[in-house]
Order: sequence, then C-alpha cells, then structure tokens
Amino acid sequence: NKGNVSDNRAARTTNELAMQVALLKVIYTVGLMYPADVAKCGSFFNFSLLFPANRTKKKTVDGIVA
Repeated sequence: NKGNVSDNRAARTTNELAMQVALLKVIYTVGLMYPADVAKCGSFFNFSLLFPANRTKKKTVDGIVA
C-alpha cells in the first residue's frame, strides 16, 4: 500500500497544480473583463476560501474581566 500512497500523492500534486493554474486564469480573465471594478470582480468568487479556516472560538465577555 505504501507504493500506492506515493503514486496517489504524485497524481494529487499534478492535479493540484492544474487546478491552481486554472484558478489563476479565471481570476485574471474576470479582472480583464471588469478592470478597476473591485466589487464586480469580487462578486464572482469568495476569496476567503483561499485562506485556512479559523478554528478558534471567540468568546465575548461583558463587564469587568478579572
């Protein structure tokens, strides 16, 4: 199974690179279609998906904190 895992990783890396290039092409194409219109360009894709998810839970406290 170790051989299969490394082979799978190589295919995954190739697919990941292809996906990244395709995403860049889409981003640049949209930017060329609507130059200087940040709101319109941003409406096509949620760029926050490119960043890691924040896993910490925020706690709101009222009053005096000891």
